[in-house]
Amino acid sequence: MLRSLLKRDSFGGLFEDKANAAVLHSRGASVCKARLIEQRTRALFEPLAGTDGLELLELEAGVELRIGRDKGGAVEAILQEASPGAPVAYLGDERTDGCAPK
Repeated sequence: MLRSLLKRDSFGGLFEDKANAAVLHSRGASVCKARLIEQRTRALFEPLAGTDGLELLELEAGVELRIGRDKGGAVEAILQEASPGAPVAYLGDERTDGCAPK
């Protein structure tokens, strides 16, 4: 239901439908419009956060409602299965990618 709503009306932002998350980006919007997009998104997401494992995350330019592990958790799982000493690289561009200190 949440995804259907955001596909119809993303409050002027860009809706990203991920397998384990709903993300509303305000990137590219004016400061005033971005603030409005994020306020409306938080009003929609906050009542759901904390229920059934859902987590509300602030992005550099948006808001994410996610369940399950992040990219950092996925990388940790892969590393546990990798050969010792195997070269590994991981890049993330947001705190929500799980690679930055929380």
